[in-house]
Amino acid sequence: MTRETLRGLVSSLRKRKEIVVPVPNPHHVTARGGAVHIPSNTENKLYAFHHWVRIRSDRGEAITAGLFTAAEMKVYMIRLRDSSGGDEKDRGDLVAKPLKFTHDTKFPSFDRKLLNYLNDKLGKTGTPLSYVLRESDAVLPAAELAILATAHERLVMSTNLAGPSYEIDNGRVWGLLQELCEGGPAWSFIAKFASARDGRGAHKALVVHYEGAAQQSRSKQAAYVIIANSSYDGERKHSTFEMFINKLTNAYQDLSDYNEVVAEGKKVRDFIEAIKTPMLDAGKAHVIGNPNTYLTLESVTNYLAHFVKAQSLTQRKVAGAGREGGRGRGRGRGGRTAGRGRGRGGRGGKPSVSSRNFTDDEWAKFTPEEQVEVTRQREEKKRKRAAGISAIRSGTDEDAQTPEDEAGNQMKSTGKNKKKGPP
Repeated sequence: MTRETLRGLVSSLRKRKEIVVPVPNPHHVTARGGAVHIPSNTENKLYAFHHWVRIRSDRGEAITAGLFTAAEMKVYMIRLRDSSGGDEKDRGDLVAKPLKFTHDTKFPSFDRKLLNYLNDKLGKTGTPLSYVLRESDAVLPAAELAILATAHERLVMSTNLAGPSYEIDNGRVWGLLQELCEGGPAWSFIAKFASARDGRGAHKALVVHYEGAAQQSRSKQAAYVIIANSSYDGERKHSTFEMFINKLTNAYQDLSDYNEVVAEGKKVRDFIEAIKTPMLDAGKAHVIGNPNTYLTLESVTNYLAHFVKAQSLTQRKVAGAGREGGRGRGRGRGGRTAGRGRGRGGRGGKPSVSSRNFTDDEWAKFTPEEQVEVTRQREEKKRKRAAGISAIRSGTDEDAQTPEDEAGNQMKSTGKNKKKGPP
């Protein structure tokens, strides 16, 4: 009997109509009482008992009424609540399914995502499917289960790895591993488990291979190569600061999975050195100048991520101000984009952000983000100027005249005064 069947019986009893025996009674109608009042708490106890019977049946343990004590009933009511019943369809995918396993140096990351996904899926008895892949083959003793921090852990460590429900759950895990590994580098190590649909056996084979000494060495080397070759030189559509952070933190996590310890100070230094854009020079200087505040890679990435966000916001505001301009009295000082009007470009007030030179007093009025934006605009101006000069020189070389053309031009221009252009 499933829980859904049991729920249907309870519902029928609550809705049952009374049958009264007619007089006379030629059809031998049997009298029946009306609806049965079943309190919600009683219904939940009934479901807990049903769950208790299923678990003990899967474990091959004795099932007698005397064993279902008040303490057992309380434990299984909590367990049933935590597992959301187990018979119900899986909840929505709160955790994304891992991508196919295609690179043999990425097993730690793949394994983390696999376990995280299975933690969000329920087995036949309402236990998270990750119990199939737990390290321990045996169920933990009651004393050890009692000290586990969460109900989730107690469910995973108290479910037996045997019985009909386990066989179904083990087959589900195999189906997932087959989907993610078939055609990739790991398939040759687990293909032999296909006929038995043994997900636990397949996962153990992967762990033995990919956590062996030789493979660990290759994976650690691959992580170090990622760290050494990663750099950030400004925001781009397919290369953002967030992507840069994720790449490095994932590489360090891979090293940690193989017990390769990297000092936080070295992580911070390598991260700072990998940032090449001058846009973050002020932020980097702040981090370097406050070593007691930014002791970990996480603290540095959090600060600089906020710095990049504030910088982007400042750039958008400056660009918007340049488009809108102003229409008040007086002329502002801040370049052509300042327009006419009072405000940031006016005398005595805060100067507009631009590539021009500023006095010490004017510079002191800028925020750190605005100072970075001024530096960026100056660099951009230099770059455009250099590009323009290069283009002019290239054009001069391509348009060089022959002696005959030059002589003809001199004859045509005889007697004409030429104006000398800017240097």
